[in-house]
Amino acid sequence: MIEANLEELAVSAKARIEAATTVEELEAVRVEVLGRKGALANVSKEMAKMTPEQRATVGKLLNAAKQALESVFDEKKAAFDSAALSARLE
Repeated sequence: MIEANLEELAVSAKARIEAATTVEELEAVRVEVLGRKGALANVSKEMAKMTPEQRATVGKLLNAAKQALESVFDEKKAAFDSAALSARLE
């Protein structure tokens, strides 16, 4: 059950990151999903209540989702930074 929620969260967050049109929107998604009190941190806290087998499975999924989202975030941030630099140079 938590695995499905985690997958759904990752897909939703990725779509929101890709749809962000400003740096502020992108940062808001990052804080909401990847921040210390974000959605992925809440999943991590829930892992304490799981059996060791569940914890291993969910932990792998959580790490994969976090890495994928950080990668998408970094790409989008780099695109915004590049666009801002180009605008300043013109």
